[in-house]
Amino acid sequence: MNTTSRVIKLAVALVVILGIAFTACKKKEIQGPKGDPGDPGIGGNANIVSTSTFVVNSAAWEADSVNESLKVTLNFTELTQNVVDNGSVKVYRQEGTVWSELPITTSDLFTQFGFDVGKLYLNYINIEGGIPGAAPATAKYRMVIQTKL
Repeated sequence: MNTTSRVIKLAVALVVILGIAFTACKKKEIQGPKGDPGDPGIGGNANIVSTSTFVVNSAAWEADSVNESLKVTLNFTELTQNVVDNGSVKVYRQEGTVWSELPITTSDLFTQFGFDVGKLYLNYINIEGGIPGAAPATAKYRMVIQTKL
């Protein structure tokens, strides 16, 4: 047997021995003492409210000459002072079967929202200036509110 084959056989034997040594070791788990039960946690997403879908008709948009936009003001009791002070609001518009989060830009037209206690404001703006020539098409919207617990 030459030296090269001896080195190869020795290396293979070493790899096999190390493989057996590392896989044969088993650590015995020792169970510690049982602790006191903790406080029950708050479950799930209790701080998130989602409205049902609501429709904004094309005819509902009114001209706002001060802000050079078309606007809609909607009443929502879910928009409380706590939401205004501590929460966040997201508004989505359905386009076909897809829901898109506002603000949405289509060409030079921009749809955004704002909110206050009891009110959701939708604004439709021409980013080049001036009141948009036509109101947005009738569409479904949905609002999602998250507040701190």
